[in-house]
Amino acid sequence: MRHVFDVPPIRRSRWAAVGAAVAVTLGAGGVLTTSAASVDGGSLFVPITPCRLMDTREPDGAGQRSGPLGADETFSPQVSGTHGDCMIPADATAAAMNITVVNATASSFLTVFPADVSRPATSSMNWAAGQVATANEVTSRLSGTGAVGLYNQAGAVDVLIDVVGYYSPSGSGLPGATGPAGATGATGATGDAGAVGATGADGATGEAGSDGVGTQGPAGPGATLIDTAVPADGAGVVVHTFDGVAITAFCNPGQLFMAIDATVGTNPLWAGGIAMQGNSPSNIDFQGILGFSLTKFGPVGPLHYSGLIENTAVGQPYQLEVHMSVSDPCRVWGSTIPLG
Repeated sequence: MRHVFDVPPIRRSRWAAVGAAVAVTLGAGGVLTTSAASVDGGSLFVPITPCRLMDTREPDGAGQRSGPLGADETFSPQVSGTHGDCMIPADATAAAMNITVVNATASSFLTVFPADVSRPATSSMNWAAGQVATANEVTSRLSGTGAVGLYNQAGAVDVLIDVVGYYSPSGSGLPGATGPAGATGATGATGDAGAVGATGADGATGEAGSDGVGTQGPAGPGATLIDTAVPADGAGVVVHTFDGVAITAFCNPGQLFMAIDATVGTNPLWAGGIAMQGNSPSNIDFQGILGFSLTKFGPVGPLHYSGLIENTAVGQPYQLEVHMSVSDPCRVWGSTIPLG
């Protein structure tokens, strides 16, 4: 026997036909047919895997009540929330239940109704004393707090309630599975350019570049030009000679040494030299055979030296201007001007 008590308007899911028949079996064996129509603002039925809400036979009553209902007794179990094995949403408006009565001590009936209204003069199921377990499907609206009332008319009886579904307001059932992602939409129009950002901080100062090497200028009156490339192979190259004085340059990668020698009679004498490494001077050493005075201009190469030089055995002084650059090949250039 199936009874429906005080259920809110039901909006049936779209796979159910609108106006489908609902059959209610009467005690005399007749069938009453009514129709259910979709109503805006109603509730949507949400079927669930059946769960045990209450069993008065259990020591803990499945979380609700332990012990049978007595004669003329009303008990109101909570349906919404977590009770027994069930988890029913707090906003459920009604519940579909399978109710079973066992161990009846007298002929009686059970009435199921919303717990916040007066008990109606109806029965949800009937039984005789000593009858085997009797079950029926009952759908009832829930009270504002989510409970139903259970009324037993006579004797004592154990009650079991299994929930098979509930009604959710405004069609808000359990969320469905996430659908597949839609196709990527067309690219939108390019937006306006953003505002110009703030000026960034100044970068670190880069390393100083090497000084450029200029071309040899024209010689003055009586001057002799010097401009010789010296391979970086360590072999000496004579870059200039005058009045028994020879200037020889020796170049290795990153190093340059310029030696100045004079010949007195048949004896060659080393007079001095200028050594460079990485365009910085590391040694200036002149011996007494030459009257020699050079001045260095500039902190780094190419280096410029200027001064007087003479072979005292000859007695002819010269003004020497010499530039030196360490590279590959090295380079020595400048001029000598006789002063006598």
